[in-house]
Amino acid sequence: MGYDTSPFWDQNGDAYIVGSHAWQVYPAIQLAKVNLTTARVGNWSTLWTGTGGEAPEGPHLYYGDSMYYLMIAEGGTGDNHMETMAQSKTLLGPYESNPANPVLTAANTTRFFQTIGHADLFQDALDNWWAVALATREDTTHDYHPMGRETVLTPVTWETGEWPVFSIVEGEMEGWARPPAGSIAGDGPWITDGYAMDFAPGSSLPLQLTHWRFPANASYEISPAEHPYTLKLNPSSANLTYDLKSAPPGGQAFLGQLNEEAGVTSFLQQNKHVELGVVLLQANEPYLRVRGVSTVTLPSYQTALPAAWANTTLHLEIKALNWTHYALSIGPAASMSSMKTLAYPINSALGGGFTGTFVGVYATSNGGDGSTPAYFSNWTYLPQGQFIN
Repeated sequence: MGYDTSPFWDQNGDAYIVGSHAWQVYPAIQLAKVNLTTARVGNWSTLWTGTGGEAPEGPHLYYGDSMYYLMIAEGGTGDNHMETMAQSKTLLGPYESNPANPVLTAANTTRFFQTIGHADLFQDALDNWWAVALATREDTTHDYHPMGRETVLTPVTWETGEWPVFSIVEGEMEGWARPPAGSIAGDGPWITDGYAMDFAPGSSLPLQLTHWRFPANASYEISPAEHPYTLKLNPSSANLTYDLKSAPPGGQAFLGQLNEEAGVTSFLQQNKHVELGVVLLQANEPYLRVRGVSTVTLPSYQTALPAAWANTTLHLEIKALNWTHYALSIGPAASMSSMKTLAYPINSALGGGFTGTFVGVYATSNGGDGSTPAYFSNWTYLPQGQFIN
């Protein structure tokens, strides 16, 4: 069996698994009965091969009005991504394609939200139907999508005895009533509110932070005694690129001695990132440095740390200037008017693939034996709004 498996229970309470066979071998959606007590899986049956789009996958089964409805993704997860449906009077088929397929897509359109698919259906507390799906925000060049895949919600009308009808995914939409924005309690801040992390004594890493690969726990310390209200990073030997394949067993400190470096980064993966940092180079003198790795050219910059900035706390900033470019700036924290913008990397160099771009901090000895820690404080996120069209 392949991937994208989803559970289904029939009217008798029997459990099934519906999933995607490896499409390069045999593109099809298959179903098998499963015993949830013994975890024994029965024989696989092919339900549907889709409408002819590449990679039929992401299946979900529904039952209603004495019919079984099968919804799948086709076309791959790029610009041809789409959602299609079929129905059958019996669980094992045959399944007949919806004449209106695809039921949800942005393929061959100039809409801002593209690559829509891998959807699921659910009903809210008022019995209104919704679809939740993957999508990316892109301009007409399809080059700029720093957020990667995002989760979108769109209203669905599903009348008795009819096929469901999906609303087009757009930046501003009409549909079923929703709770007022910000009215549902939960952990962490709302994305529109911004936040500041002060790394107070006794606190934990905030939930909105993540690690690249498995965390090297010894590399992180919150509010150490020598510098309370900071996040301490002990440097990893590996920098953010390493060998482009994997981090070493010791992990990477992602979140003086020659080649010691610390700073901030806009990071997609080990072969797509740009960073602004302070690094010890010639004669152990500190330098400001911008460098990156990508499939396209990224700006580079290197200059000696200004003497007036030595032995002071530095303010580092990554700012989204517009839809296409970031600004990387640095200066003394006590004199924001002295901030200098050193580079304007293009965000298409950091886009592509499945995920969005991280903004984070790092410390590395760049393969050396350095062990001088870096301390980060007053980590602030300031939202500037969203592009919705």
